[in-house]
Amino acid sequence: MIRRNKHSLISLSLAGVLALSASTSFGGCRVYADPVSDDPDTIQVTLDTDVTFADPVDDRKENNSEVVDASDLEIVMAGAAVDLNRYLESDFVYDSAELLARIHINPSLPTPTETEPELNREETMAPPVETPPAVETSPEVVVPPTEAPTEPPTEAPTIPPSAGYKGMAISQPPEAYVNVRTAPSASAKKVGKIYANAVADVLEEVPGEGGSWFLITSGTVTGYVKAEFFVIGEAALAMKDAIATRIGTINTYNLRLRSTPDLSKKDNIITMLSHGTQTIIVDEVGEFYKIELDEGYYGYLHRDYVDIEYKFGHAISLDEERLAAEKAYQEQLEREAEEARLAEEARLAEEARKAEEARLAAEAASRAAAEAARLAEESRLAAEAASRAAAEAAAEVARTTIVQISARYIGGQKYVGDAVDVSEVEIIVYYQDGHTEKNLPGWACPLIGIPMVAGEVIYPVQLGDHMTQFSVTAIERPVETQPVETAPPATQPVISEADQLRLAICEYAKQFVGNPYRLGGTDLLHGTDCSGFVMRVFQQFGISTTRTSRSQALNGTPVPVDLNTLRPGDLLFYDTNGSISHVAIYIGNGQIVHAANDNFGICIWDAFYRTPCKAVTFLP
Repeated sequence: MIRRNKHSLISLSLAGVLALSASTSFGGCRVYADPVSDDPDTIQVTLDTDVTFADPVDDRKENNSEVVDASDLEIVMAGAAVDLNRYLESDFVYDSAELLARIHINPSLPTPTETEPELNREETMAPPVETPPAVETSPEVVVPPTEAPTEPPTEAPTIPPSAGYKGMAISQPPEAYVNVRTAPSASAKKVGKIYANAVADVLEEVPGEGGSWFLITSGTVTGYVKAEFFVIGEAALAMKDAIATRIGTINTYNLRLRSTPDLSKKDNIITMLSHGTQTIIVDEVGEFYKIELDEGYYGYLHRDYVDIEYKFGHAISLDEERLAAEKAYQEQLEREAEEARLAEEARLAEEARKAEEARLAAEAASRAAAEAARLAEESRLAAEAASRAAAEAAAEVARTTIVQISARYIGGQKYVGDAVDVSEVEIIVYYQDGHTEKNLPGWACPLIGIPMVAGEVIYPVQLGDHMTQFSVTAIERPVETQPVETAPPATQPVISEADQLRLAICEYAKQFVGNPYRLGGTDLLHGTDCSGFVMRVFQQFGISTTRTSRSQALNGTPVPVDLNTLRPGDLLFYDTNGSISHVAIYIGNGQIVHAANDNFGICIWDAFYRTPCKAVTFLP
């Protein structure tokens, strides 16, 4: 513990601080922060140890009006920095260590010591140590920029005297962005542009063309924008947190993602998230950060293991893009000049070497003629051998590399109940060198040997990474005068027409795994939400499920939510606060395929990753 005299004064200089007056308490003391009247850039902080307060945060501290814990000083000053940032509405954040470094403390006082709080180690699990693989880096390809016309240097706008608004503002242009200009006029030169929901500091409000204009600074851009395109004051304060994006990065290994913000429970763990995983923070609940797991369903991460980064939008300078392009182009020219110089030096050195070799060869021509001929012949033979080996290797690769496969049915007419045999299918394999092979071993077709239903049946065929298909049409068997009953092979299961339809729907849905999620979308390739995914998959088979998850739950035939009775192709529904908000397709073996959210896209998960509230079917 470090003892302080009563009413110790601490001065901190923060550039650009506006006048404010604030107070807080720590270590049983009241802390006052007031502006210095003759220096607007200096805040005077007073520790009043005559007034004592109970500390509700840490019951380990002593309620001593004469004693101040140095760690409390850092906490209070870090809090003061946050309050200052909120007051100024700036997008920078003071680090507590940086803030303490700016505080002028009496040199006779000893240096405060810091203790690191013990984190909740139960939330994480250490992974096995693995040696990361070496990553090969590709050489950078430099593309010369398009030359822009040379513009005269932009003059910095002058600040006319005015008593207009000053402070933070948030851009709200009628279009995607609004131009920043050198003067309060629509005809003035553009110096940049500011997009919607970007943050700016208003330096002055001035009259201009068509009404009031703001002189703003945002990012590296300073200039004029019409005041009507900004939200200011209390409205801006209310919007600031909403427009900031909080990105959370997992800073440990195997962090538990929980369904509720409670460390005492063991049955609320959804999954583990690995080190470096990033997600968007939507709220804070006690010691936890709240993230969205899928549509309307949330998970919780312990805040001790998540690093937070706040991101705001700013204006962008027109000159920044031009200067960056000019710099890259100049660097490319310098690299090309240096490469040309080195190439010329190498060429001259090579010519000098060859000239010297020629002189020495001429002097010893009689001695070296036979040796030179022998070496030349050996070199020629070696080059020919290398060329032959390379050609043979390339030919071998082309001979063994499959580029495509095709399949066709070569059997006779099939009737309902018949099964296609492997001998009735011809597989043609096309190789890179142009030759083909038929019926190469290793191909597979899951419908071979399964009794057929009436109509055209599509048979998928796979050989390695290559896929194709063929079709066979089955008709009703004509009535025979003396039908001969034959028992189906015992090893071939009979799959009904309804089960074949269910399996086909599941296989079709699984081929879109990995494609992106898009709220309101119905495109299986470029983005769809959960109910749009279900609608499009069933639509492929001529089945209408309606558009939303709630209407799909109402229009389907209810079935029990039981793994023992659920069949592939049934729909499982999940609720949020008692209302259906998510739908997935059950594919068997306790799994579902669904469009989860922006982070995971279309994926396959455990059907009971959270408990389904309802199950229906649109299939027989």
